[in-house]
Amino acid sequence: MIKQRVIDIITFAYLAVVVAVAIVSLSMGGAEAPSVLPNAEVTDAADKALDVTLELTKQVVTLATALIGACLWLLTRPLGAARELLERLIFTIAALLAFAASLYFGFQVFDGSLTYLSWNVFDPRADMVWLPQTLQYYCFVGGAALLGLACLRSINAIIERSGG
Repeated sequence: MIKQRVIDIITFAYLAVVVAVAIVSLSMGGAEAPSVLPNAEVTDAADKALDVTLELTKQVVTLATALIGACLWLLTRPLGAARELLERLIFTIAALLAFAASLYFGFQVFDGSLTYLSWNVFDPRADMVWLPQTLQYYCFVGGAALLGLACLRSINAIIERSGG
């Protein structure tokens, strides 16, 4: 059994890594210099944008569905103490809600894409596609971070106990 102090240290390190990765990702995404585009022109940019949008959305929907299963598995693990139950419930339910929101926004992307296709156009920058896709991504990433936190705080319940 791992001592609570060690779990607290690991949790702090995990949160520090998550924050560092978020800051680095944000700084890389907001680069001042524009990207240099290749000389070749894309003739069917709308078709390619639709493919990329729908593929990314399908992948995140699939991952969120799998991690919902991981949340449910975590809730079935044996308990160590009352504090552990409260922490596990809070973080796991928050992760479940974030994954459910990610699924919802993913289906909104599909709906927005279908609406645009019914109008014979597609623009991934339009609010009907861009906003739900962005929310889907951030809800998924937030849910994954919360699930990681729930697993760390419940590490003694996850480790198989030998003997008996």
